[in-house]
Order: sequence, then structure tokens, then C-alpha cells
Amino acid sequence: MKVITNEIFQIGGGELSDAEDAAIYLIHFEGEAAIVDAGCGGATDRVLENVRSCGVTPEQIRYLLLTHCHFDHTGGAKALRDALRCQIVAHEQDAAFLEQGTTG
Repeated sequence: MKVITNEIFQIGGGELSDAEDAAIYLIHFEGEAAIVDAGCGGATDRVLENVRSCGVTPEQIRYLLLTHCHFDHTGGAKALRDALRCQIVAHEQDAAFLEQGTTG
């Protein structure tokens, strides 16, 4: 995990999770949290370990925010959603691709 600010941490990407993952961020404030992007999904366990190393419990994560529909940002969305029971937030034009499991 890399500290960006007191409320923002990089929890995935490169050596933090899977080498093919785009950067994954955790935003934590006032007892709640959100994750930005999900990586490819090949290292979900490491991403979740990094969440915990930030002092955040999985129950505190309310949202998974997906920036755009490329596999290195969205491939792990289902696994994270299933593990965290959080709501996925994505642009409406990406929703159909995400629901079908394809990329745009």
C-alpha cells in the first residue's frame, strides 16, 4: 500500500497487486470507504490485504467506482463486489459491457 494523503491510498497496481492491474485506490473518510477501479482480478486477495493494511474493514467499503471499461480497471469488479458486498458505480455507457462481461 502507498499513502497518497491521509484519506487516499494506492492499494493495487504494479507490485501492489498484479503487474497487469491499473492503479487501484482506496478513499477512506469518516468511517466509510470507496475503491476506485478493480484491476484485472488476478490478485483480489492481495488488494483486500492492502485494504486491511490501511486500517479499513471490508464492511466500511460502500462503493466500487469504475473509471472506464478497460479490463485492467474492471476485470476484478465482480470478485471485489462479491467479497465486499459493495455497490458498483460506473458510467451508463459502460454498464452494458460490464453486465455482459465484455469490454468496450
